[in-house]
Amino acid sequence: MHYCPVLLKDRVQMGERFKRRAKNVAAAYDHVTEEGMLLRGAVYLQKPGVGYRKRIGKKNLMPRLKKIRKQLMQRYKIPAKLIEVDEMKQRLLTTGQVVEELSEHLKKEKLVPAIVEEDPTYYNLEIEVIFL
Repeated sequence: MHYCPVLLKDRVQMGERFKRRAKNVAAAYDHVTEEGMLLRGAVYLQKPGVGYRKRIGKKNLMPRLKKIRKQLMQRYKIPAKLIEVDEMKQRLLTTGQVVEELSEHLKKEKLVPAIVEEDPTYYNLEIEVIFL
């Protein structure tokens, strides 16, 4: 007889599910961690925090984000597949390496660069955010 406690079974199954999903949904700019999370670079127009989604929900930041994306692609020769606009969270997503290399430039432009670890679900719940 083999006994597997529900708690252990749920943890293992959820972890394996995250790993599979992360591999399937990862964009070209994402790094999939051993735990099945997505590690990516993010560029915000303002520092997120308590009430961030409520603050930005009333504003249409998409035209500005699209303009910044185009400028970064042209100025730093970033391929289109390595930088995109995240419409749900109104931010730019790219590789962690790009954000680290451009962090000083981004800050001078009054942008907020960060390395973000998120779960691979529809809502991309932030597990950890490190502002640069």
